[in-house]
Amino acid sequence: MKLTNIQMDNYLQSLQKISEKVTGVFAYAVARNIRKISEELVEYRNLKDNTIRKYGTETEDGRSTIEVGSEAFYKYVEEMKDYNEIAHEVPIQMISQKELLSSHLNANEILSVDFMIQEENNNE
Repeated sequence: MKLTNIQMDNYLQSLQKISEKVTGVFAYAVARNIRKISEELVEYRNLKDNTIRKYGTETEDGRSTIEVGSEAFYKYVEEMKDYNEIAHEVPIQMISQKELLSSHLNANEILSVDFMIQEENNNE
């Protein structure tokens, strides 16, 4: 599946949030997708972290943050925009609708993993 860096970054966050809520084949697919997406995002995440440090302010715990809407935020967005749209072919592990229905995810969680739900042919 062809995904941009920004899509993969968002999907990775969603997968990490639900990873402890799923079991069986669904959990396997989530774990595999976390690993595959993480591997594809190494350079992008390093660049993103360095750019946040460049424009952000350091917090007491040593992390850097950027206030949304600030001048620094707009500089960060401008510098990252081309990198966000770089696309990669990622081997996404799909799940069936049946596996999804047997999970206990809420509607928002289901929407966050929509990219890995296999379309089923109802003509069979």
